[in-house]
Amino acid sequence: MRKGNRLPDEAGMALRRPPARPRASPLGLLAPSGIHPAWRNFLDVAYWTVELG
Repeated sequence: MRKGNRLPDEAGMALRRPPARPRASPLGLLAPSGIHPAWRNFLDVAYWTVELG
């Protein structure tokens, strides 16, 4: 509500940190070696239980 459809500068607000390029690419998830071990089981189940149309 404080910003109210205004630019941050117009509302007297500042960014907490400067914008930066993301450290990793979303495509890194597609590479099996790039998947964190804690996510492997979840992603395997999520992928293989989807019905293909």
